[in-house]
Amino acid sequence: MRTASVLFRGMGLRVETLHVNEAGIGLVLVAGKARAPCPSCGVASRRMHSRYARTVTDVAWGGAPVRCRLLVRRFRCGRAACPQRIFCERVGPFAAPHARRTDRLRALLRDVGLALGGRPGQRLLPTLQANASRATLLRLVRAADVTSPPASCGTAPRILGVDEWAFRRGPRAQRFGTILVDLERHRPVDLLPDATAEAFAAWLRAHPGAAVISRDRGGAFADGARAGAPGAVQVADRFHLLRNLGDATKRVFQRHAASVRQVPSPNAARPAGSVADARRGPGGSARTDGRESRERTRQVLRERYATIHELAARGMNISAIARALGIHRHTVQKYLPLTAPPERRYTQRRPSILAPYERYLLERWRQQGRAHPRGRRNALALWRELRQRGFAGKYGSVVRLVAHWNRLERAGDAVPVPPPGLTPRHATALLLVRSHRRTAEEQRAVDAVRTVHPEVATAMALFDGFAQLIREVRRDSSDVEAEDPAALQAVQWDRLGRLAEWLGAAAQSGVTEMRAFGTRLRQDLAAVQAALTLPYSQGQTEGHITRLKLLKRQMYGRANFDLLRLRFLAAHPT
Repeated sequence: MRTASVLFRGMGLRVETLHVNEAGIGLVLVAGKARAPCPSCGVASRRMHSRYARTVTDVAWGGAPVRCRLLVRRFRCGRAACPQRIFCERVGPFAAPHARRTDRLRALLRDVGLALGGRPGQRLLPTLQANASRATLLRLVRAADVTSPPASCGTAPRILGVDEWAFRRGPRAQRFGTILVDLERHRPVDLLPDATAEAFAAWLRAHPGAAVISRDRGGAFADGARAGAPGAVQVADRFHLLRNLGDATKRVFQRHAASVRQVPSPNAARPAGSVADARRGPGGSARTDGRESRERTRQVLRERYATIHELAARGMNISAIARALGIHRHTVQKYLPLTAPPERRYTQRRPSILAPYERYLLERWRQQGRAHPRGRRNALALWRELRQRGFAGKYGSVVRLVAHWNRLERAGDAVPVPPPGLTPRHATALLLVRSHRRTAEEQRAVDAVRTVHPEVATAMALFDGFAQLIREVRRDSSDVEAEDPAALQAVQWDRLGRLAEWLGAAAQSGVTEMRAFGTRLRQDLAAVQAALTLPYSQGQTEGHITRLKLLKRQMYGRANFDLLRLRFLAAHPT
């Protein structure tokens, strides 16, 4: 009994009886205080009127269901002016008036509903020895207070992130909402049912206090921030700035798509008859037994691996295994920790200087064959054409490749198919990758794209300059700020000066897409400058949008907005 009373300490209850059977655990509880306050006037009373019993279900103990029989007293209010003459005593944090579940069981059901929703939560409850319908779970969820502290106090976070998320996205119907995130506390603040400037401005007016607003390039949130919080600093997201610049560069590539596709795509498998085959020796053909030789080597490594592990399983030590197989003991030491046979790495030859021009050269070789009555090709003319396109190699390399293709054609072999060329989209994707993360083949492809047209080279140079500005922000903020704030300010002023120079260069570049991008930057110049001087971005907001999409799909997109909002905000309780 004393042990059971500990579970109700601080609730003003005393355990009278406790019985355990196959159906579960039963308790009889009574109030331990002699008087009770009137809920209307607050005056305590000792004058008991009568008693009655309530049955309340509690959380399971050790997997056994618990039912409490609560003996409640009625009292007479001693204050003559009180409108309530008779009242029931309250049992405080144990159970609410008229409730059939304890407060901790209600909290358990509410948390299950917030985490899983209606039907999935209902399927979990039998494991927890609890019982409730999906409607009850959703009713408890809707009764929960999950508003973040700033929003519940009527204020906005000091650093606010805002973005849109999709209720529905499709060709026929599109509907978007707004997500608000506290970037200092790393938690969501609120969800709005639409993504308009008026709704965002109304929320900011109702929740003043935002000093910095991080947003994407959308005009609706910029207008809403200016209307609802005119004193806040708006910060354009650096990822969206770089993506917008990438889209502008892709449009430049699309205007020169025919030239860009002359550049072979990196990491694409080269067909027979390529430049690599022409360099392998007399006749221009590769070794016929190369693949078989590599397979024999792999088989030897697999057999050695299996034998070493088999002998080790028999109890032989490293030296004995090395003597039995006639290999060095260090080889045995290298093989024993492995869980799979090792793979030998084969070196690859450096690509030919003709590789970036192979597609163009192959097309011109075919055109010459169709134009000449006997199918003859002029290697010297082809070499001169390549020289005009920036080829710096010797005439002999073109002669060897053309002779190799002529031999394949005379022998009746398949005429080589040009390797797949770069698409404008793929070229943009390679350009967006940081230079130190590109492979050697990808870097060669980027360098080859620069040579296809002067306008393309200008656009790529402008892209590199602006991308360097964007990518320096986080590094400078973390390296300089802790040591010398004055040095950080000097770096920021220098970056703003370079931005002004870049805008001037874009305006004078002659590339239509870059001029248009620079014009759009000038229209939102204050937010762009803040993006280059402040460390805030939309990274957190995009992460919360991903979690919101997961919750929305868990509910099959059928939940009302209020339920989705509650479940989303409940992951960060107050």
